[in-house]
Amino acid sequence: MINCTSARFSSKRPYSKLTEEEKDLRISIVLDALKYKGVKYCYGGSSPSCFDCSGFVQYIYKKFGIDLPRTVKDMEEKGTWVKKQHLIAGDLVIFHNPRHVGIYASRGKFVHASSSRGIVKDRLESEYYRKRFVGGKNIISNLF
Repeated sequence: MINCTSARFSSKRPYSKLTEEEKDLRISIVLDALKYKGVKYCYGGSSPSCFDCSGFVQYIYKKFGIDLPRTVKDMEEKGTWVKKQHLIAGDLVIFHNPRHVGIYASRGKFVHASSSRGIVKDRLESEYYRKRFVGGKNIISNLF
């Protein structure tokens, strides 16, 4: 697993300091992502008939006018790195071994396309994801 140095990460971003417009966008992204719970997984999928992880994230963000690249590796090049304790709803969560991406929901949970379960909400602290977590990506704040 690749470990990130602290220099790679942003400082604290308290939710209370976000504009109302940004808060609304973040909440809308998460609520929309949750509507797809149960949609099946398929490699290369990027539509509501089936999704892979990056196709799902790209699809949800695009609905809100935010263009993201198609692959996790390319998504890692966007936005600002965020430490786990500073994640805010709507941030991307990035994993390695294998590369994976999801959307942080809040309270330690994220929405993603699981290769075995389709679109689900999982805990970042579950053993599988905790071991593979690389960091979060704040894509949204730079829009405001």
